[in-house]
Amino acid sequence: MSERVLADGEEGEQGSTERPLSRAYAKLVGMADRREEILGRLLERYRHSSRLSPVRSLAFWSAIMLPCIYLPLFATGLSSGAKRHAFVVLLALNYLAFLAGYDHRP
Repeated sequence: MSERVLADGEEGEQGSTERPLSRAYAKLVGMADRREEILGRLLERYRHSSRLSPVRSLAFWSAIMLPCIYLPLFATGLSSGAKRHAFVVLLALNYLAFLAGYDHRP
């Protein structure tokens, strides 16, 4: 990968003097690529792991059932700080359960 950036005041491609990308930027791009590769491998390992099947199943059904707890909170109102906090926590748990149980096939 030999990308180049034009220096300030340079004109197009015709006879211009180009400078290479900074090493720090290239290193950051390399780290991002490496991170994506590692996360991809972990995701594939998670998807194909039979040991995690019960976890996926529990997370899937939790993601379905957690919204039922929202109804009493809405019926009584979110006027107090504790109820608002409980709602936000339940919402976050529901999101995490959805992510963890996404690959479950009932």
